[in-house]
Amino acid sequence: MKRTRLLLAIIAIFLVGATVSAASYPVKPIKLLVPYAPGGTSDTLARIMEKHLVDYLPKPIVVVNMEGAGGVAGCSEVKRARPDGYTLLLHHTAMHIAYHMDLADFGYADFDPVALVAVAPQAILAKSDAPFNNLVELQAYAKERPNGVLYAMGAGGTSQFTGIALNDVLDIELKLVDVGGGANRMASVLGGHTQVMYEAVGATMPHVQANNLKYLAVLSEEREPVIADVPTAKEQGFDLVAPLPLGVYGPKGLPAEVIEVLEEALEKLCADPEFQADLAKITYNAEFLPREKFIEHLSQENDYIAKYAAQIKGN
Repeated sequence: MKRTRLLLAIIAIFLVGATVSAASYPVKPIKLLVPYAPGGTSDTLARIMEKHLVDYLPKPIVVVNMEGAGGVAGCSEVKRARPDGYTLLLHHTAMHIAYHMDLADFGYADFDPVALVAVAPQAILAKSDAPFNNLVELQAYAKERPNGVLYAMGAGGTSQFTGIALNDVLDIELKLVDVGGGANRMASVLGGHTQVMYEAVGATMPHVQANNLKYLAVLSEEREPVIADVPTAKEQGFDLVAPLPLGVYGPKGLPAEVIEVLEEALEKLCADPEFQADLAKITYNAEFLPREKFIEHLSQENDYIAKYAAQIKGN
């Protein structure tokens, strides 16, 4: 009986301690892991979050880069971490791609999604002297030249999936050429080795302003203010929306109290005019989705990627 009472007392103390710990979260700095090298889309956002979240959390966010295996190494690190809220992940659509292309044995459901925080607008571009200026003209040109228009992409990435979707939606046959990451794709189109590409608006604006590249369409639901003269794919009659949404995840099993604290802080962050202004400088948009709506979004995005992954693996 005494042993039973002692055991119950120990369990009670443990539970009280856990409750207090969650209620006072965070009591130490939070690691925000970016599964890519410094300077990329995710890292740029993470640094801005690190700067502004000090106003909404009692302890700082510390950005840690862990590149490798196309983001899988960093995701694995967070997946294995203790679900105490002190190791978080900032990631995007590539998580679904890694899963459906059999590059990772886990997907978004193996984490605890917390909230969507930002969207990086993407566009379809061509070299400035290309004989087409929009998607309608590209469609007409490509229909006359099956596999004759070369599309720069990186195998297994969002650019490949967008290229397949572009072929599907425009009912054309662009030839997808694997040239690697964003910098390589840009160099390929600028050098005239390929003609069309998918890339972030922020990364390509300097080349467009220098009249080396031109936008054929922005892949957002609505026009982007920074390039307000560029029509969306939808405006041109093509149902293609493919921005890059970035959100925060934790290891599976985050306490509800921790999720609540993080969700509230991220909502305040996204409403912060200074945070929004910093994102606007790099042509990102602050866009908050709370946990439940974020999970709904991830489910839809996952289904979209699954569809085109099946096409890739079937070829």
